Amino acid sequence: MQNTRPKKVLLAVASILLAFFIGEVAARWLLPASYRWLPTHRPYAGVPGLSPPGNLPAWGVGWVLSVPDPQIGWVLSPAPIEKQQHMRASDGSSTAIVYSINHGERRTSAQPPSGPVIVIAGDSSTFGYYLGDQDTWPWLLQERMPDYHIINVAAPGYGTDQALLAAERKVDSLPGQVRAVVLGFADYQLDRNRAPQSWLWTIYPASKPLFAPDAAGGVQYKGQVKYWSLGSLADSIIEHSVLLSRLANLIADRLVYRIEQHDGARQLTVALITEFARRFQSRGVRLAVVVLPYVGDHSPTSRADREAVVGQLRAAGVPTLAIDIPRLPDGRMRAEGFTVGMHPNGRYNSLLADQLAPFLTALNAPAGHAPD
Repeated sequence: MQNTRPKKVLLAVASILLAFFIGEVAARWLLPASYRWLPTHRPYAGVPGLSPPGNLPAWGVGWVLSVPDPQIGWVLSPAPIEKQQHMRASDGSSTAIVYSINHGERRTSAQPPSGPVIVIAGDSSTFGYYLGDQDTWPWLLQERMPDYHIINVAAPGYGTDQALLAAERKVDSLPGQVRAVVLGFADYQLDRNRAPQSWLWTIYPASKPLFAPDAAGGVQYKGQVKYWSLGSLADSIIEHSVLLSRLANLIADRLVYRIEQHDGARQLTVALITEFARRFQSRGVRLAVVVLPYVGDHSPTSRADREAVVGQLRAAGVPTLAIDIPRLPDGRMRAEGFTVGMHPNGRYNSLLADQLAPFLTALNAPAGHAPD
């Protein structure tokens, strides 16, 4: 009787390869665009400060501005840093801008300010990426509120959780001096808060804190979460396959880290902000939220996310201001008029500071009546 084992093995291998090929084709053609292949398994040094610039230009300038932190993931450098960046305009001219960092803060005034402290927290839009110190909205807010001391602890790449942790650390370092914390919030932070693999890749090799809602309506710290790498060889294979990439991300998101789905991230974000509002209140500090418009925020998902979060925050008594920026008739923001790339420019920030200053003045008034 002829040995058929080699044929059976060959047939099994061919069947597996055919099934994989069909699955790969189906993944590439049938999955929604947001689930199609991205190089999410290629190690990338994405956070300013943790290693030299990676392959995405948005992070390439300021990488020396931050240092690793075991609780928050990364923070602005405690050492004095003044880094210059040359921005090239469409007409070929070049403008030098300066990032001034010291004590984990970005500078908000040419002269040391005094008075009750207001801590500003947020991500790159609040930090002022691609802007000189004097064009950031915390600097412009300091000009409009000279009786206060504005401190900017925002850092590029932060989620809502990291921004609030950084603010809490600053509040604790200045006992009795902080009057309020202002969180710069945008709805894209929801995905940063839930920490899917597609976001963790962009900050690799850094980690970030992972929170989850608890039964009491607050949040529970689950530890640090990091991009789930299987090693350079496995990663290089996986990244070229939509099917394997989706499978690896699904395993990490659902089984390894058990992160929230996007809709769950709304409730997680609200729980984070309200939990920290209670923490700050126990220290005699008010938390206010300023909602920052951005290019692309007119999409149905962004509008729904923003409305859900803002509505729940206001219902919970968290003072929340949605910044009003002029828009086109279809709801889009004028990118050329208000942004540097995807980040706010000085004109945008000036409008923001004009609206935020009276809001905070009323919030900190002795009468104690917080605006809606």
